[in-house]
Amino acid sequence: IKRLSIKEVAETYKKENFDKEGWADCKEGLEVLSLNPKTLKLEWTPVKRFLKIEDKKAVEIVTEDGKRSIFSLKHPVAVYTPQGIRMKFAKDLLKGDYVLVLKSGEEVLSKEYQKISEDLTLDEDLAKILGYFTADGNYLFESRKNSRSYGKPRGMQFTFKAGDFKNLSLIKSLIEKRLNLKGKEKKDPRYNTYYLYVYNTSLARKFYDAGFKKYGRLPQVLFNSPASVIKSFLDFYFKGDGYEKRKEIHLNDLELSRDLVLLFSLIGQPVTYRLRKKSQVIYLQHAKSKIKKNGLVNNPILAQRVPAWMAISTARVPGLVKSRTVGLDTLDKYEAHTEESLKIKRSDISLVRVKEVKIKKYKKLKEFYDLELERNHLFVHSLGQITFNC
Repeated sequence: IKRLSIKEVAETYKKENFDKEGWADCKEGLEVLSLNPKTLKLEWTPVKRFLKIEDKKAVEIVTEDGKRSIFSLKHPVAVYTPQGIRMKFAKDLLKGDYVLVLKSGEEVLSKEYQKISEDLTLDEDLAKILGYFTADGNYLFESRKNSRSYGKPRGMQFTFKAGDFKNLSLIKSLIEKRLNLKGKEKKDPRYNTYYLYVYNTSLARKFYDAGFKKYGRLPQVLFNSPASVIKSFLDFYFKGDGYEKRKEIHLNDLELSRDLVLLFSLIGQPVTYRLRKKSQVIYLQHAKSKIKKNGLVNNPILAQRVPAWMAISTARVPGLVKSRTVGLDTLDKYEAHTEESLKIKRSDISLVRVKEVKIKKYKKLKEFYDLELERNHLFVHSLGQITFNC
């Protein structure tokens, strides 16, 4: 399993150059993550061919969970209506339309541990170490210019807030248990910070060469790992760089933030994503409890809501109107489910409303890529959005 842009997929796996109409057949053996429209479950589906077009206009879609995606004007987007899944061209999307997004991909992820090197397997414990390191660590690089290893990693540094003995002890014990190494502690009174240093040139370079480079895209080996490994990585990334009170992560690394959002979605942890001018914020959707102290159902997270018209009757649920959304727990409480709402509840997708639709204009022609599947004809892309193929 690899995470690639659609351009990378098309240019890598096309059989020959694109023809005059923009089509190119796909090499055998390539499958992408698709959605079965009958079961609403994810499946790996073979790619038949690719399409490449150029235009000076595009459509940017922003959904209520903060995720953005850019389409060509006539890219077919899947929207959910009272009549089921229907197709709309991107240019015809409206604020309030319900689009399909990935809720969980646990069942289609790899079931086998992956190798970082010949003698190093990426299991849950190693994923925890690397998750914390990616969030709050740095490589120690060789600084002697006369050395053959100048500029290459020679060790690793983990950073902890003063008083955070819980995480310090946890990472130390994991390193000793999993890597059979002992770190050296140091306190920096200037910044009220503790450091844990691990000096092992071979190990640091194995991690670095495998793609755990601290910044930018996360390595493919992580996307090809079991859900339990991905979850361990994300749990410990949050320990290093998350804010527990509001369940959010603040960072200034666009590529890393996008990969984190996708990984969270793949393991079934819904998130809301916010792009700021010079930073990104990932909110882990959560509710303190399903039931309030007064016995009422708590406000549901976005991923646990469906259109109110899915209820068996809006009259059965106090205060519900068709233009709103309703929580699945509320439908449970008032026994107001329909076959359609139960299907969404058991599915791998959630329904999110379109918040903004913008037409973007470019001075030069911009390339757009699409693909055609052998079946299903709905595929997962970007940050978990699901649209029709061409």
